[in-house]
Amino acid sequence: MKFKRTFLLIVGLSILGAATVMADSKMQQYNGKEVTIKINGEQLSEPGLSIEGKTMLPLRDVSEKFHAMVEYDEATDTVSIYKPNVQVSLFTLKDGQLGTFGKVTKNTENEFFIFTQIDTLVTDIDSMKFEIVDPFGTIEYDHIESNMTDQTENMWLYTPNIEFTAKISGEYTVNIYMQLTGSDEYSLVGQKVFTAE
Repeated sequence: MKFKRTFLLIVGLSILGAATVMADSKMQQYNGKEVTIKINGEQLSEPGLSIEGKTMLPLRDVSEKFHAMVEYDEATDTVSIYKPNVQVSLFTLKDGQLGTFGKVTKNTENEFFIFTQIDTLVTDIDSMKFEIVDPFGTIEYDHIESNMTDQTENMWLYTPNIEFTAKISGEYTVNIYMQLTGSDEYSLVGQKVFTAE
């Protein structure tokens, strides 16, 4: 009986020792130091990791800052990053004349539309979302362009006319989002700012 107990104890400790060594070698393989990541002066919420002269970055955070879309294919363990070139312009149309829109008077009604020129879109998207956000972060306008099955690599898209009154002085942000086909999430792909005084 004593032999059996001793044998089990030796086997148990051997297994535990092997697991510890394996865990230690795994940890040693990924040993590095955390580094702060800043993009255009703004610090990311997640740190990077410096390992043997290479810096590992938090992919989703970095992609969001560069207005790119991230897709993970679980079947192939593949991460794809898509960065379409999205140009955003704001235009007014008064008396048949096209004008630019960038500075408005507070508490005055304005009518304009958001025009986007998109190229190098090399993946399929289901929809696009347009938002206007006030200086305090409140969404003041929201429009979704859905059923975008006919999109091409290069396309132009504009919103319906927007009747908008800026009630707060400051910078308003126009956000442009795309939704990858098969995804539930929208990714920010473009921005434009206008000012209310």
